[in-house]
Amino acid sequence: MQKKVPGKMGFYTKNMASQPEFKTLTWLAALPLPAIILDGNNVILDVNRAFTRLTGFSKKEVTGQTPPYPFFPLEKQRQFQSDLLRRTLRGKRFLCKKNGTLFWAEVNLKPLGREVDSSFRLVTFQDVTKLRDAHNKSRGVGVQNQQLLDAIPVPISINSTDGTVIKQVNRSFLDNGGFSRKEIVGCRTSDLPWNNQRQGHEVPAFLPVAGKPNEFEIHLKTKSGEPRVSLLKSSRARIGEEEFTVAASVDITDRKQAEEALRVSEQRYLDTFENILEGCHILDFNWRFVFINPAAARQARKSIQLTLGKTAMEVFPGIENTPAFSAMLECMEKRVSRQVENFLTYEDGTSCWFELSIHPVKEGIFILSVDMNKRKLAELNARRLMLQQQSILDNIPDMAWLKDRDLRFTAVNKALLDYGTMTAEQLIGKTDKDIFPELFSAKFHKDDEYVIQQVKSVTVEEQLPDREGGYIWFETSKTPLLD
Repeated sequence: MQKKVPGKMGFYTKNMASQPEFKTLTWLAALPLPAIILDGNNVILDVNRAFTRLTGFSKKEVTGQTPPYPFFPLEKQRQFQSDLLRRTLRGKRFLCKKNGTLFWAEVNLKPLGREVDSSFRLVTFQDVTKLRDAHNKSRGVGVQNQQLLDAIPVPISINSTDGTVIKQVNRSFLDNGGFSRKEIVGCRTSDLPWNNQRQGHEVPAFLPVAGKPNEFEIHLKTKSGEPRVSLLKSSRARIGEEEFTVAASVDITDRKQAEEALRVSEQRYLDTFENILEGCHILDFNWRFVFINPAAARQARKSIQLTLGKTAMEVFPGIENTPAFSAMLECMEKRVSRQVENFLTYEDGTSCWFELSIHPVKEGIFILSVDMNKRKLAELNARRLMLQQQSILDNIPDMAWLKDRDLRFTAVNKALLDYGTMTAEQLIGKTDKDIFPELFSAKFHKDDEYVIQQVKSVTVEEQLPDREGGYIWFETSKTPLLD
């Protein structure tokens, strides 16, 4: 049995024995807002033309559809179905057009008519995408700006025009300090949670100076209390209709720590150079002294103040004509290390020997000077004594020689060289075993060992080969020499 019942806005046909079927009404087509009509089981009974124009779905494609509807985004289907069952589908929601485009709509669900059958519901949609975009733009820092900010890897804060209130920050800013957005946004720059009070930084320093970007270092503390150092740069920026102060910071804690470690290291080396006994000089590529330690000043008999900044030629006139300068020049030009002995004559006529170790460095050359005057004098004295000793030996008409404790020849006289066929260079440093056959060298070695062990002189008869291949007997006196 069917019955036509007058409704508030038209007519519908109610089948008393089956599910109600809704008859298309002229008022739905005339409704300016996109709309759909649902029955009690959330089946779409009808849609108007405004809905098809908004979503791109035809009436045929959606009529008879049950949840999930094709115009609900896939990731939101569960929420939409829940709202339909509870009849709380209202408010701003993301919907999906047939071409996949998402748009923002104001959704409103309400019963179609109380006095007829409340199981029928009217759902209207109003596209508020442009409205929402305009709203976001008017907020100064909207959703798009926030996404852009969060994509920037360095900490950024957008502050009020006078730089005193933080309006927005990016993700890097929060990560750097360890704070949440709620703890930062709206906070005054003078009351930053991590502000290092010992620094006493003035808030106006966050502002550009005379319209130009302002850059400075600021000491910070993270939420965990860890001290950090940042290089902050602030400038003016206009976002929409508003003007802001934008501050970008770069964490330079690692760099500052490295600089401090380098400074400590350099100071340690400087203290070492200041206190060592050797002289240390650094000359730049223009031959000017850029560093000289107290030991070097004492060696040169010049004050440090009067030496720094002057050239080597000004401090030591005539040095360019010395072997030392030639070694310095080779090191400066070829970047190779050299070692040379330098004889320095002072203004009062005294002199001194120095051993110079010359090395290339980034500033120019580094010279380490060691006072070797005592050693040099000892060598000269030893050489003089050796000449005297050789002169004494050469004036002995008989063959004579000297040996060390290892029985190696250390000196021979002219008479010995005239008898044999070897030169002094061939004999010095050799033993009897290196020179004579085993038959002779064994006896010579035995007699020498006896003299050393008994510390007494002996006279023995020894046979030596001559130039013609024969043998000659000699009476040899061997005497120990004591220090």
